[in-house]
Amino acid sequence: MTHIVSRLLQPNEYQLEVLEIIKKQGFDDQRIEYFGDWEIRNARFSLQMNKEITFLKCLLQQCDFSDLDTVAHSLYESNVIDSNFTKSRFRKSWFESCVFENTDFSDTKFVNCHFKKVVFKNVSFDHTDLSDSSFRNCDLSQINLDTTLMWGAHFIDCILSDRFLSFPGGKWQKGPNGEVFVVSNPER
Repeated sequence: MTHIVSRLLQPNEYQLEVLEIIKKQGFDDQRIEYFGDWEIRNARFSLQMNKEITFLKCLLQQCDFSDLDTVAHSLYESNVIDSNFTKSRFRKSWFESCVFENTDFSDTKFVNCHFKKVVFKNVSFDHTDLSDSSFRNCDLSQINLDTTLMWGAHFIDCILSDRFLSFPGGKWQKGPNGEVFVVSNPER
C-alpha cells in the first residue's frame, strides 16, 4: 500500500492539492510537476512520466521507478532508500545533495545527466550506462562499476575506489578547476 505524508508541520495548499490528485488519479497525473517535503513509501511511478518532475527534500523509500523513461527529472536534497530504478532511462536529469541507499540502477541508462554531492551506499550499477554524465563531489567508493559503461563520463572532486581508478580508458586530466578523472572511448 502506498504511503505519502507531508514532512511539513502543516501541509501547504499545493501539497493538499497534490494529495487530492493522487487519491483520484495516482502519481502519474500530468498535473503533478513537483514533490516538495514528502515522505513517499511503496509507490510505483509509471513509465509514462515524460514530463519534468522535481523531488525536493523528499524521502523515497521502497519506491519503484523501474522501466521509467523520462527527460529532465530533478532530485534535490532527498534520500532514496530500498528503491528500484532497473531498466529506466534518464535524459538531461539532475541529482543534487542526495543519498541513494540499497537502490538498484541495473540496466539503467543515464544520458547527459549531472550528479552533484550525491552519496551512493550499497547501490547496484550492473550493466548501467553512465556515458557523457558528470559527477561532482560524489561518493562512489562503495559501488562496483565493473560492468558499467562510462565513456565520456567526468568525475570531479569525487571519492572513488582504487578499483575504479584502474577502469580502462580512464585518466586524470587538467580541468579549469583542478584535476578531473575522465573515461574516454578510444573508438570515438
